[in-house]
Amino acid sequence: MRGDTLLSRALLKRALYVNSRVAGAGDWAVISGHNLRLNNTNIDGPGYVFYLTKSPDNYSAGQYSASCFSSLLEDVGATNADLGGPDSDNQIWPINIDETKRGISGLPPANLFEKDRINDTTSDSDGDTIRIWSFDDSPPAPGDRDGDDLNDIDPLTGEAILYPPLPCGEVICVRDADQTNASDFRTLSEEGINLAQTGGKIKLTKNILCNNSNNFDCHVHLDHVRLSSTKLHFEPSESGAIVLHLDQPVSYPNNLNLTQAIHLSGSAELCAATGNDCSTKPEQLVIMAASGEAPATDACYRTRQSVVFTGETLPYALLYLPTGIVRPNNATLTGLVWASSICVVKDEDALANESNPPSFNLKTEQNGISVVQSANNHWGWTERFNYPGYGRMVTRAIRGTSLDVFERW
Repeated sequence: MRGDTLLSRALLKRALYVNSRVAGAGDWAVISGHNLRLNNTNIDGPGYVFYLTKSPDNYSAGQYSASCFSSLLEDVGATNADLGGPDSDNQIWPINIDETKRGISGLPPANLFEKDRINDTTSDSDGDTIRIWSFDDSPPAPGDRDGDDLNDIDPLTGEAILYPPLPCGEVICVRDADQTNASDFRTLSEEGINLAQTGGKIKLTKNILCNNSNNFDCHVHLDHVRLSSTKLHFEPSESGAIVLHLDQPVSYPNNLNLTQAIHLSGSAELCAATGNDCSTKPEQLVIMAASGEAPATDACYRTRQSVVFTGETLPYALLYLPTGIVRPNNATLTGLVWASSICVVKDEDALANESNPPSFNLKTEQNGISVVQSANNHWGWTERFNYPGYGRMVTRAIRGTSLDVFERW
């Protein structure tokens, strides 16, 4: 201004681009769930535990800075004090669930594990009918199939009838996704598959799964897996991956003693395998349950859509079950665990033994490279989606000169 005369006015508008990303592989959540009973869980390598909560006020910044770590350990049922505390390498981070922004149950979206998808389909359907697999090496056992609440008796011998665990009468059964009666389950020979089962090992090779396709990710659907002495290996395509689904694409059989779950014990082994032995790359095997609703808060002993394993029966895998349950018992896994419920408990105990709580050792690094980084590279999360990551985020405001606007009037 000059005197009472207005010569000009000017306004500078400066735009800031706000970007939130997980800064590094060590900031990712390697364990994440909203119903946690961790007991003696240890993370061997980089990464954090995300405790997904709908009560964020209980873990406000003020409380966190005031050392609410002991109550946080109680909330997730952890006996390993190293999981929480200002001086710990692996801390528990409470996160407010915003399902509109974070996907199912506050977990990453399912399409992270769909790169070049092909479904495993039945032998005679020309790729149109999804095939459902069941595996059980349990011995025949008494059962009630006449509905009188008593074990069925052979009228000739007077002894209990011993039924095989699967409807087709063998260790492996298959069915069409839209056929759910006991008579719909087929043996491998009826499916036209000649599979050599030697040395307690079952290997489903590329020429059996997904029409011998070279697609990156072969998706296989399961009714039931209960193994105690059998090694079950899935062969992915070259440099690809196997995705095992516990959720059903059409419908699920009822009253056939099928669990819609994976239960591994004893000397059993489940893995991806490109040779005679398990692949040591956890990113090559994904176990998924993402349909339906997440279970109730106290869901540790629900069967459906659960993965139960002990020891090293599940050595390498990425577990993604936003509507399911992961239940390790004195187990070791190299990979990630993202699930609605994560319960480190024993099958036979409703409550953990405080003097000797069950343990879970999650390894998150191989040869100096984090499992998350390997999974990111393998599945192309950054290049395909520009995915910002799932973990502790750093938010930056970035000024670009091309966005500045200078106005004069």
